[in-house]
Amino acid sequence: MAVELNLEKLSILEENFQDIYEFGYLDTAKNVYDNLSELLSKEKEKQDPELYKKYEHIKVKYGFVCLASLPEKEILGLLGSHLAVIWEIPGYDLWSNFKKHLIVYYDYKERDRIKNEVKNILIKNEAVITKTNLISDRKEIPGTLANWLKDYRSEVGAEPVDSLKFEQYFINSLNIKKLTQAEKDRLKSIIKFYERLKLSSNSPKGFEEKVPMEFNGKLQIWSEGQLEDIDPAVVKVVEDLVAKGFFKDKNEKPTDLNELKKMVASYPIGSFERKAIEEEIKKLES
Repeated sequence: MAVELNLEKLSILEENFQDIYEFGYLDTAKNVYDNLSELLSKEKEKQDPELYKKYEHIKVKYGFVCLASLPEKEILGLLGSHLAVIWEIPGYDLWSNFKKHLIVYYDYKERDRIKNEVKNILIKNEAVITKTNLISDRKEIPGTLANWLKDYRSEVGAEPVDSLKFEQYFINSLNIKKLTQAEKDRLKSIIKFYERLKLSSNSPKGFEEKVPMEFNGKLQIWSEGQLEDIDPAVVKVVEDLVAKGFFKDKNEKPTDLNELKKMVASYPIGSFERKAIEEEIKKLES
């Protein structure tokens, strides 16, 4: 998608952003991000500083949407310099998007190295998380992420904490009590992200992938240290597919691809059911 530095093009990018984000058009988001990066690298900011800043801002928003597919250096740059932008994207889940980037690394030590890099960026991050200031050593200081994490670590320590200790901080902290509910929610979400970065990918709680397993005769999903029930609708879909001959052994007669392709259209884009059928199509086509 070719773009030019003008208000008309900027308006189109802003108008299209929400649909691209909500419908998960990640390839489109990445295409826009790459084109904007190239354009802004050639543009001289001095020609129109305000317009340049607006373009940079929309580029960052598209960058967070396609975060999983960005190089590590660019992810660190977004988190280090533009973290506050994530709260302009309704319902944005930073951990979910960052985790998708991590799972492409098969080496757990490499995952841990990246998580440690991000953790250090958060600890030093001067993004303003709350307009409400906090008190430290009897002094009032700005509500930056760096200051909040310093306050948090002084209460709970630097090691990973359990959910009880995490919640106690948000209940007992005098600084937290001064916040609005919106500020509490924002702070809670970013500190949860920070806590996940502490966990090694080679540990049961820190392992990023979801693993199906049978427990007491019941199929469940192991996810980040917890067993989760599988959505009954998903179980029903899989049972229906098995009954119709899908997921056959590789030595058996292949399933009818046409029937499978008709079935996939009946499920919403991005749904678990659709993904399961799409994976089966890929296997059969290969």
